[in-house]
Parts: sequence; structure tokens; C-alpha cells
Amino acid sequence: MDTTKPFLVTLEDAYDYPSRLLGNKTRNLSLCKRKGFRVPDGFALSTECYLTYISSNKLQDAIDFELYRKPFQSMRWEEIWDAAFRIRSSFVRGIVPGEIEKEILR
Repeated sequence: MDTTKPFLVTLEDAYDYPSRLLGNKTRNLSLCKRKGFRVPDGFALSTECYLTYISSNKLQDAIDFELYRKPFQSMRWEEIWDAAFRIRSSFVRGIVPGEIEKEILR
């Protein structure tokens, strides 16, 4: 297993990495694939990839603003929906850093 924090890991190799890097769903898909279940080939983007994307697009301030503008318990569902939409829109407008793009295309 590679000890660096990769941006992307194939489903074949995902089980060898800790859950905090790829998430439990990815590890479970990897385990199913290893046990012979029919799982499509694919890959998962790591938390390191997510953090790099957030950092390179300077999204943390926008996310924090939306999450902490008002106590969650006092928000109506429409306000939560709108905040989630604004956060999503920030992600969609972001630019994929070249180092991540190269790894995905490879």
C-alpha cells in the first residue's frame, strides 16, 4: 500500500486504505469486489482530494458562512435548502486543480 495520501484510489485497492481517507461506502464496495460480487470498475476521490479542491478554490470561508450564519435549529427548511444550494453552486463554479485533473485522466 502506498503511504502517501492519494487523490484517487481504484475500487480494487480501496480496502487497503483507512476509512477516513475514502469513506466506509468505498471500503465496503472494495470488499464486495474482493469477495467476488459484481461491482463495476471505478475509483474514489479521497478526502485529500476534497481538501485540495476546497483549498485551491478558497471555498472554506463560503461554506463556513453558510453553515454558521444562523443557528441550525432556528433555520426553516427553505433556508437550509437555500444554503445547501449556495454551497453546491460554489463547488460547481470551482476549478479542478491541475494535479487532481492529471491523476483522474491517468
